[in-house]
Amino acid sequence: MPSPDQLGGATATSAAALSALAREAEVARVLQICNACRYCEGYCAVFPAMTRRLEFGTADVHYLANLCHNCGDCLHACQYAPPHEFAVNVPWAMARVRVQTYADYAWPQAFAGLYRRNGLTLALARQRFHHFTFYGFMLCFAATCAATIYHYLLGLAAPYPLTSLPVVLGTLGGAGLLIGPAGLLWLNLSRHPLHGDADQKPMDRGFIALLLLSSLTGLALLALRDTSAMALLLALHLGVVLALFITLPYGKFAHGIYRSAALLKWSIEKRQPSRLQLGND
Repeated sequence: MPSPDQLGGATATSAAALSALAREAEVARVLQICNACRYCEGYCAVFPAMTRRLEFGTADVHYLANLCHNCGDCLHACQYAPPHEFAVNVPWAMARVRVQTYADYAWPQAFAGLYRRNGLTLALARQRFHHFTFYGFMLCFAATCAATIYHYLLGLAAPYPLTSLPVVLGTLGGAGLLIGPAGLLWLNLSRHPLHGDADQKPMDRGFIALLLLSSLTGLALLALRDTSAMALLLALHLGVVLALFITLPYGKFAHGIYRSAALLKWSIEKRQPSRLQLGND
């Protein structure tokens, strides 16, 4: 006979599976209503992709959930949004499935639970703030690569002049990682309660916090590099950066990877005849 621990584990697994099915069923229900209405067809890529389908299986639900950028515009335009009896809330339904896909496809699978238990240890939002964050991150990465070339290939030891390539790239990147995450945090804190899944707020804010801390400690290190505080600031900055990269695959950063894959699929899909068109032909 199975032990109580085994029975408890099986019960938890069964409950999680039922919860995932319920979330997917809610997305399918909402999209069936949206497919009949089509008022939001021009809002984003989700709705044109949705209209190419008559039914929404698991693969379709996962794809459309990650295609959603959670801006929330459709919620405020929808005549069937709560408190209507249909209770159509696309951002909320999509968000709950989206985070489930992160966990389902996490590798190693043992770390999947980190998406739900991360808080501020794991350190969406508008386009400009996303751009500041993304390009700031890439500029900081470029600064690190440039400094590596300076040190190992050119034999130039740090610290580098303010006009050097590593410092210029790092300063611009640090500024981007201040403006972008600060804006994302403000949007997250002021977000409409019906936008997205409230259970994901710790993951969102934790990731933003780590980005902000990485930028703040990096800029402070640059400004005070010729003082006695440099050693402490260097240790602090490297510790924050290490925490950011260790938790990166299991936090909000996964949103960028999954959404990029969904956008790529949509870019390919919209160039092909839809199933409805093929059926009519």
